Amino acid sequence: MSINLDSIQYIGQIMSIISALTWAIAVIFYKSIPSKIHPMATILYKNILSLIFFLISIGIFIGFHLPVITKRNILIIALSAITGITISDALLFYAFQKISATLYSIIVSTYAVFVVIFSILMLHETLNFIQILGIILIVIAVFNSMMNFNNGKKENKGEKGSEKEEKDKRRQTIYGAIAGIISMLSLAFSVVILKPVLMDIDMMWISALRISIGTAGIFVILLFMPSKRQVINSYTDKSLDKEYRKAAIRSLFWGTFFGMFISTATWLLGMKYIQASIASILNQLSNIFILVFAAIFLKEKLRLNQIVSFILATAGALLTFF
Repeated sequence: MSINLDSIQYIGQIMSIISALTWAIAVIFYKSIPSKIHPMATILYKNILSLIFFLISIGIFIGFHLPVITKRNILIIALSAITGITISDALLFYAFQKISATLYSIIVSTYAVFVVIFSILMLHETLNFIQILGIILIVIAVFNSMMNFNNGKKENKGEKGSEKEEKDKRRQTIYGAIAGIISMLSLAFSVVILKPVLMDIDMMWISALRISIGTAGIFVILLFMPSKRQVINSYTDKSLDKEYRKAAIRSLFWGTFFGMFISTATWLLGMKYIQASIASILNQLSNIFILVFAAIFLKEKLRLNQIVSFILATAGALLTFF
């Protein structure tokens, strides 16, 4: 059973927005994973679980008949997997440990900028004035949504660390920021080089091959980690409460279903049917959707600037359809 999407108008934009929406849902589930679970374990098991989802989908929709793949396309998929999953995930994991959540969110948003740059340089893409205006509105909305107003609150002297500790903290932040930026650069490169292959091979096979190779790379990294046993056993650790483990596995399952499966599938379809630069900017709407879902499901308070961001992002997304 195959599904023909080619005749659906604006299918690329629709898929990119669905990808952003489902990724936002996934983030809410991932945020619910208890803190005692090692983050590297989540990276590993979400990849394995998503591979299972894609293999099941291949069996249902297109059948297990290996497509004809040229050596060139195999090399591109492998390079995309290593740069976009193995390297990008590892660096992002390192960055997540070193920097604040706000800085992390801003750095993740640079992904779209790098995709636009690579798309122009490598794919020779062009944008019309209205699309550029839409992109600008979305970029402004994303950065505005992450503005953190602290009303001029100052740190108490008793809470201030020594000068040496402050310097060390700044150094770690710089290292984390650099790792995060390289991670986004690597991910953007992996996406842009993959776009021509999407025209030749079914998205599900590309996803399955890409995740397989990328996960193999994660296993190689694990071999050199002193805490590899702790990582592997994170979700089955008997020292943790049974309900605690169940909650973690449930959040991992649904987070992976919406994020690594549905969001990845629609993300690649968006890249296939429209310019990579436009698709990547629409994907950044996930930051806006996360704010909305966090307010609804996690009871986090929405600030005025975040509401303004939602309006700007919606307007920007609509302009990319022209």
